[in-house]
Amino acid sequence: MTASIPIHYETDIFALEIAKETASKISGLPITDFKVTYSSALDGYVVSEDIKSWILKNKNQSSKGQLYNNCPASFFNEIDKKDSASIRIGNKQEGLGPEEHPAGRNFWETYPVYYGDGMYTQGEFFYINKTNLLTFMQQLTEKSLSLNQHYYYFNSRYFELVPVNLSSIKP
Repeated sequence: MTASIPIHYETDIFALEIAKETASKISGLPITDFKVTYSSALDGYVVSEDIKSWILKNKNQSSKGQLYNNCPASFFNEIDKKDSASIRIGNKQEGLGPEEHPAGRNFWETYPVYYGDGMYTQGEFFYINKTNLLTFMQQLTEKSLSLNQHYYYFNSRYFELVPVNLSSIKP
């Protein structure tokens, strides 16, 4: 005799297809005209339309809410998987690996800057993590900036700040 016990899983996460349908209703755009990626750090789906994005928190949402400049979906995925993402802000390099080195200053008076290891990562960087992600998105929007993704060795990546008008140009 086999017995089974029903398990009821409760969560606020809703299916991607429902997110796309809800985003389509809110934006008035067909599903093919925007991209959707889930971000656990933001507790919702990031809906990217052209050069702007907004956060879809639940299937009953009826408006876009705050608009942000677009960031690559991989940026949100990296923060969810690794807890932070590296943003490159300059070419200056002091010291060589095997690890990063503090630069002794902050970017935008908020984010501690570090130098890359000098081998795989060269230049000046700072981290964005789950706790400062939303604030960072607001700052990007206020400063008319977005992010581009760059891959380097061993499938690792970092992101660079770019003006919004340049980041929206398709290759």
